[in-house]
Amino acid sequence: MHPIIYLLNLLLDLYSFILICWVILDWLIKLNVISMYNEVVSNVMHTLNRLTHLPLKVMRRYIQPFNGLDLSVMVLLIVIHLVKYTINYYF
Repeated sequence: MHPIIYLLNLLLDLYSFILICWVILDWLIKLNVISMYNEVVSNVMHTLNRLTHLPLKVMRRYIQPFNGLDLSVMVLLIVIHLVKYTINYYF
């Protein structure tokens, strides 16, 4: 595999991991399992929000919540994996 393709795959995997971490941390905060008053949690959540806000904002513009469930993260993960599959298939 070409090194640039490998790097792109690695970055897409890393971003998928960041999205999943953001979802889990967001659920834990909303269920009051962990508190945003904790400095470490606050800093991690702030960083994850900065990394995920723009792509999710674009996705939310086209995908409205379904019964209060935000499906934009799931669609973004599917798009990331489709891009990875396409890159691996053609290169």
